[in-house]
Amino acid sequence: MNTKASERESIGQSRNKQIAACLRLGLIMIITAFSFSLFGSLQNVEQSLYSLSPKEEMIPPHSLHWLLNFQEGLLQARDQDKPLLAVFVGLPWCPWSEKIQREVLEKNDFIEELKEQFILVFLNLPEEGGKHDDLRERFGIEELPLFLLLDPQGRLIAKVGYLPKPSSEFAAHIHKLYRSYSELKEVVEGDTLSSLSQEGLKSLYLKAKEGGFEGFKDKLSLAGLKDGAALFFLLEQYRHYAEKGQQGSKEALAVRKKILSCDPQNKQGGWRSLALLDFDALSKKRSKKKKHIQAALNPLIAYVKKYGKEDPENLWKMEMLIAQFLF
Repeated sequence: MNTKASERESIGQSRNKQIAACLRLGLIMIITAFSFSLFGSLQNVEQSLYSLSPKEEMIPPHSLHWLLNFQEGLLQARDQDKPLLAVFVGLPWCPWSEKIQREVLEKNDFIEELKEQFILVFLNLPEEGGKHDDLRERFGIEELPLFLLLDPQGRLIAKVGYLPKPSSEFAAHIHKLYRSYSELKEVVEGDTLSSLSQEGLKSLYLKAKEGGFEGFKDKLSLAGLKDGAALFFLLEQYRHYAEKGQQGSKEALAVRKKILSCDPQNKQGGWRSLALLDFDALSKKRSKKKKHIQAALNPLIAYVKKYGKEDPENLWKMEMLIAQFLF
């Protein structure tokens, strides 16, 4: 009996060992299969992460209304005879681009306001260049974010940078800009330009200047300068030279002479305007050197000495400018 019991015990132990070995083998196979599955999943995730650099292809919601190809946008603009609005951003490296993305481009009302009238293009630029460099050069893109408004033929209408406006007001600004352009285009390229008065030309010029419509501004300026007594347009021409630091050039001095001949007694404020333009230009070069400070102040001081008593309304403004500049 003892022998049989011993044999049964031995057989039982052997079976238990076999069962345990099978369980271990099964567990190993399960773990191995799980590991390969997990590794494969991780590889897929890793590949998907590397296939898209962070925010490289990020676009605002309503992606159906945004094109990601500039040339395609131009083709659609021509085919549909619509203006094109292209937004250039730098994500994720440009904080102002992230701000415009969050506060304007991702808002429903911005898209809803613009999608019917404009062809919308969204382009993300890398920090170091190498992508869309042709567009950077063509449109002089230096700071981001930047909105380019183009006509259906791809001609630049205006540039709009970051504006501290909510999305609905930003969209309204774009609409207003294009309306102003259309109204100016009708007049400037029509037959009535030559019949406008100096005040009419001035009003349109200021509108073109506000909108940044450089082509229209130049045409209106040329029309205004045909009148020999066009003081406003002569001052704007001089401003162009002064802002470039070229107020001492031969061309600028010739314009200055015309201004003084148009308003020899400062009745229209020509001398005052020249003094302010010269001060603005020279003060930009301000340094701690006494000669630079004196050079910037000389136009204001000369005006105060010559016309201060006759122009008390502006005398205190000149004196305030001098004090602010010094202190």
